[in-house]
Amino acid sequence: MTKKHFMLQFFLILSFFVLPPIFAFQDKNAALDFSKFNFYILPCFLLGLFLFLQNKNKEKSPLKRHPVWSAAFFSSHFFIALGCLALSSAFFEGIRALLKIKCDDNVILPSNGLEAFFCALTLAASAFYEESLYRLYLPNVLKSLFLGAAEEEKRPKLFMALKALMEFMAAALFALAHRPQGIFAVLNAFAAGCVLRVRFVKSKSLWPPFAAHLCYNACALLFAFL
Repeated sequence: MTKKHFMLQFFLILSFFVLPPIFAFQDKNAALDFSKFNFYILPCFLLGLFLFLQNKNKEKSPLKRHPVWSAAFFSSHFFIALGCLALSSAFFEGIRALLKIKCDDNVILPSNGLEAFFCALTLAASAFYEESLYRLYLPNVLKSLFLGAAEEEKRPKLFMALKALMEFMAAALFALAHRPQGIFAVLNAFAAGCVLRVRFVKSKSLWPPFAAHLCYNACALLFAFL
């Protein structure tokens, strides 16, 4: 990909997928409807698939080993990520409870098998899209754009500082995409983004963080039934 095409791709993704959720209008009376298929997720899923296919061969995956070891490797990263996500959610919900801040989330849940199927598709597509965009694409493209001014060998401290800043920016963009859900959702999303990015880097695979992300969202929705 030429530099011109690289910049055009980044500008389009930033303009149509990254920035709109951050500046979305916050309607406190609006309900999150999980009883219908969210058709907006279709272009998001297609973008996620495109980014995944575009980047999947850039790093060698350590999962190419005996199936038993592959399953154990995958499971370890999955359960670590899911456990951290659960702890983060419990921590921020505990702070919310201590401050006696009421949760205003209005959720419409599926009421039959077909609606549950649509809900599952939406959850899976959105988790895959967010992992492809915020864990796979954004950190790497931000590093490509801003790390050129710091040579790793000549100025290692500056390089590491800028690298950490790019990781922070990617996690912050993911967190701000949850702004319409409130400050606690933003803080929890930032912590979750950091956890999932670390699991992606450690596993060199998108599937453990994707599975943890999907399972966490599904469990959060199930708790809404209680």
